Amino acid sequence: MFISCIGDSLTLGFGDCFRLGWVGRLYMNLDASGNEITGYNLGVRASTSLHIQKRWKAEAEARMPFNDNSRLFFCFGTADIAQGVDKEDTLKATRKILEEATALCRTFFICPPPVLDKVKNEKLSEICKGYREICAELNIPCADLFTSLGDSEVYFADLKHGDGVHPDKKGYQAMTDKISELLARNSCL
Repeated sequence: MFISCIGDSLTLGFGDCFRLGWVGRLYMNLDASGNEITGYNLGVRASTSLHIQKRWKAEAEARMPFNDNSRLFFCFGTADIAQGVDKEDTLKATRKILEEATALCRTFFICPPPVLDKVKNEKLSEICKGYREICAELNIPCADLFTSLGDSEVYFADLKHGDGVHPDKKGYQAMTDKISELLARNSCL
């Protein structure tokens, strides 16, 4: 199976002292032997939905076939908030990305987790609501990390040790656990 995970610095795993992020941990959970999955981390720091809309397909297509044995995971939005991308532009780009992706292979979306800044969290809450609506309309499984990690003491403690946006290993493990729950619930792989 081929999997490409596409997103911003949280997909990249920035801040993780082990350099695994949620993507590396997810691949280890899904394929402990390292022989079943060919996985690619296509996270790029500061990559907004507008950047991802321009780059995702060519990057994924260069690494994997689009068929029944392929999966695309998308997780972004925090960079949109940090860079002041208008919510409507974020959601419009997201819809276009997901419509195109679902026509190619099985697709999943992951709402970004909360951050320490209350004002940014209010904005993230709004775009995550839009993400959930888009995913429901397109029948795409959606792991809502923003909501599910909203009261996680482990996650927020890890954010406090970093820059307030990117967790360390315990926070990324918490993200991985929630994503793995989605996959198990939906028999996604």
